[in-house]
Parts: sequence; C-alpha cells; structure tokens
Amino acid sequence: MGSSPMMNATLRGMVLQGLMVLIGRYIPAIGQTPNFYAIAGTVLAALTGAMVARQSPGAGAGPVALGGAVAGGISSVVGGLLAVVSGQWPGFEAIQLVFPLISGAVGGGIGGLLGRMLRPTVAVR
Repeated sequence: MGSSPMMNATLRGMVLQGLMVLIGRYIPAIGQTPNFYAIAGTVLAALTGAMVARQSPGAGAGPVALGGAVAGGISSVVGGLLAVVSGQWPGFEAIQLVFPLISGAVGGGIGGLLGRMLRPTVAVR
C-alpha cells in the first residue's frame, strides 16, 4: 500500500469506510438504523488512527495523534462521499462534509493515541 504509516492507514481506512457504505446499502435493516453511519464511521476512523500508531513503533504521542487525525478525517470524508454517490445521504449539501471530517479527525486522533498506549513494548537489553 502506501509508503508512510499515515498513507497506508488512510488507504485501509477508505476501504473500511467503503465496506461500511456497502453494508448499509445492501442490508437496509442496518443502513436505515438511526446514526449508523455516524457511529460506525467514527469507530472506523478510530481504528484507522490506531493503524497509524501500530505502524509507527518509535513515534511519539503528538505525531501519532496528528497522523491518526489526518487519516481518520480523510477516510471519513471519503465514506461520506461514497454515501452521497450511492444515494444514502438524502438532502446532502457540501457543507455537511464537515461532520464526517470533524468526527473522523477526533476519532482518528484518539485511536492513534490509544493505539500508541496499547502497542506492545520492546524490552531493552
């Protein structure tokens, strides 16, 4: 995939967001559940942020949180655009993309920090 941990996680996050939209599209009981896309998209953004941390073993909290926020925000916006293209976001206006951007960035940043805290440590000899 990508050469940097952030790019790699962003691409994987976009795939996850695309799968979420497909599931919502073809399983109406899930896709029509109130707030399904908001909740699932934010959780996927947090997982995307955790991917940044897992692929950056020596990175500090700041770079991991920033990388997670960028990866989570971008992938969430792509998920939102896919929902628009597939007709699952009725009454869409472009300004509404701010919502997945913000929730994805916050979720991705938190996911990056949690991923950094929970990654296995290497014993120094």
